[in-house]
Amino acid sequence: MKIIKESKLAGCFLIEPNIFKDDRGTLVKPYHSETFKELGLHDEFNEEIIVTSKKNVIRGLHFQCPPLPQIKVVSCVNGEILDVVVDIRKGSPTYGEWEGFVLNNINNYALYVPEGLAHGYAVLKDNTVVCYKMSNIFSADLDGGIRWNSLDIDWKISNPIISEKDKNQMSIDELDSKFIFKHE
Repeated sequence: MKIIKESKLAGCFLIEPNIFKDDRGTLVKPYHSETFKELGLHDEFNEEIIVTSKKNVIRGLHFQCPPLPQIKVVSCVNGEILDVVVDIRKGSPTYGEWEGFVLNNINNYALYVPEGLAHGYAVLKDNTVVCYKMSNIFSADLDGGIRWNSLDIDWKISNPIISEKDKNQMSIDELDSKFIFKHE
């Protein structure tokens, strides 16, 4: 397992997991606590979810506010997504900027998303399965989001399928972020 790309958004990393192949198939290990420790990444996750979506769905852009912000490790088990992160940390030199990464079951990459980044993805293939590990358990009271189309993100989808909740999120311009950029 190794970091193959550091995002322009501080603390966000694209990770190439250990992959083992033989005549039976493939084993992918997107998370290993000791390796995360060695890489200097958060290594304790308290909740995991698996989401199945059809093509053209956009989910996000979501975050969980302090005092229980979430660090996420996202991987695509089947299909393909454009995984997008947006910096919402006050004082960050990249506040309001976004970056996208293609995750699929061919490259098997995982995306490490630190607290203070809004996260979402566009589903590019039918029957896509996405797995998230999260550092803190979901709290409805701290759940937040910004509207998917309030930034100039090229989602690679012309007619997206979006939940009512995501359609009604605030714009990035309306956001009063509770996240503060921590200078390293």
